[in-house]
Amino acid sequence: MFICFVGIDGSGKTVQAERLAKRLEESGMPCAYTWCRYSPRLLMPVIWIVRKLIRRRKGGSEYTGFTTSKRGILRKPGLGWLWLNVGLLEYLVQVTLTVRTRLRGGRNLVCDRYIYDMFADMAISLDRSEDKLLELARHPLIRLFPIPDKVFFIDVPPDIAFARKSDPNVMGRQYLADRASIYSYLSDELGFTRVDGTKSIEEIADIILGEAIQRFKASAREDKK
Repeated sequence: MFICFVGIDGSGKTVQAERLAKRLEESGMPCAYTWCRYSPRLLMPVIWIVRKLIRRRKGGSEYTGFTTSKRGILRKPGLGWLWLNVGLLEYLVQVTLTVRTRLRGGRNLVCDRYIYDMFADMAISLDRSEDKLLELARHPLIRLFPIPDKVFFIDVPPDIAFARKSDPNVMGRQYLADRASIYSYLSDELGFTRVDGTKSIEEIADIILGEAIQRFKASAREDKK
């Protein structure tokens, strides 16, 4: 079984993913946890060029100005295409080395962040509206990524998530709000299990464990057919 957690920073994904992996292991279901956000390496030269161009445009570090400048730069012929395709190809290699390797070992895997988080980042960088967001999901390279058996979307209002988070990479409430709307849209369109992230940690963990066990049982019945 392959289970993923998605949601904005401050939603509690990591806490719940780690808890689920531990509780499944304690229940006799071999399970591993992995953090699987895209970590750019090949794309770093392109990122460096984009940041340099943003500084020339005086886009600044403030989120709205930075994002507007970045979108303008990525509209240049070929640059947006390079940003998307190099990023997806590199992330596919990273996923193969982490997710696929662990799944082959016969263990269940709980994944903290996955391709859907990259969709959110790419959609904002490339200025993709919601009606065009699913075009990313239909990209040919996406077919090569392992498909999760269950995706949990921890749904938290951006203001609450921002109050919880002291991460310097989080640029502000608008940064979280932009991503929250994308996750919500993906959840509705792709059938994620939406969990109210404003509940207590224990309540959320119990809800998620119950949903996961149901999925395990359904999968076991399917395997017997």
